Amino acid sequence: MILQTAGMVAALASALAWALGALLFRKVGERASPPAMNLAKSLLGLIFLGIAALGSGGGWPEPQGLLRLVASGIQIGRAHV
Repeated sequence: MILQTAGMVAALASALAWALGALLFRKVGERASPPAMNLAKSLLGLIFLGIAALGSGGGWPEPQGLLRLVASGIQIGRAHV
């Protein structure tokens, strides 16, 4: 029962985070260019990836995997410009 409640709370928190993120990106999009927004989003994601990796005890990704991750972000960012 506790896990079910925790799952519902996590789902609601996730939906709230998406909604707030969409509102934030709309406001930021009025002042910043899409490439600047993509760069900021990628850097923020990299910071949170590091926090999650270190917090889970898994350590930082291998350099080759990290390079692939960065390259995929650059490629996706270029597709939207």
